[in-house]
Amino acid sequence: MDACALLNLTATGEEVRIAEALGLHFLVGVRALGEVIYHVGPEDDEGAPTREPVDLSEVEAKALLVTRSLGEEFDEAFVRAAEQLTDIDAESVAIAATLPCPLVSDDAKVRKVARMVFPEVELLSTLELVHDAIALLELPPDQARDWLRRLRRRGNFAPPRRLPLAEWYRDMLRGE
Repeated sequence: MDACALLNLTATGEEVRIAEALGLHFLVGVRALGEVIYHVGPEDDEGAPTREPVDLSEVEAKALLVTRSLGEEFDEAFVRAAEQLTDIDAESVAIAATLPCPLVSDDAKVRKVARMVFPEVELLSTLELVHDAIALLELPPDQARDWLRRLRRRGNFAPPRRLPLAEWYRDMLRGE
């Protein structure tokens, strides 16, 4: 999982429910975890946006967050990914390519490079995880929309048009 995907999932405020519903752990590289710092907060008295620290304590307490440092077994994949990506993004791709596990990313460039360099890596998006959790939990539409509104506001999330379920997300926010 890359840093942006973890930020986006935590922006919903439902990261524990999502992980538990889907039976998964959030596997994040040490570099990427260092980027998971703030969500967009409410506006201050002057109308400027504030920042809220990301709270990972609940996912850590429930052992749903797994961090991974890159060792020698990741070197080749890391170098190949780092030819086109930042070290932080290359770390996430290298972990997915080496372990193997799915790469959760909403970043179009990260997804493109992963698909090109490591076609065997399964790509997932925040929206796929959120959508599937909503379905498994059988959330009513108004509650699902609340999750997506928090994702939009706190994560400043606007999915690329080609991201799986981008249209579903926009329709849900419009109340359709």
